[in-house]
Amino acid sequence: MLVETAEIKTLPMQQKLELLELVSEALFEDSSNFESPNWHKEVLESRENSLREPKSWMTLQELKKSLHE
Repeated sequence: MLVETAEIKTLPMQQKLELLELVSEALFEDSSNFESPNWHKEVLESRENSLREPKSWMTLQELKKSLHE
């Protein structure tokens, strides 16, 4: 590997963020060679469908409560 995990851990936060940005840009540029897995499409479709059913939405208070349970 070009950059070892141990090296990344020693970087200051700003440099970690810059590295993350560089990797993200490289992945985006090469995204035409990448196909999302089927499960990802299924999750996105499920989320899109749930947006069409407001009765399944949570209020902010309900969400906060569910996060603390």
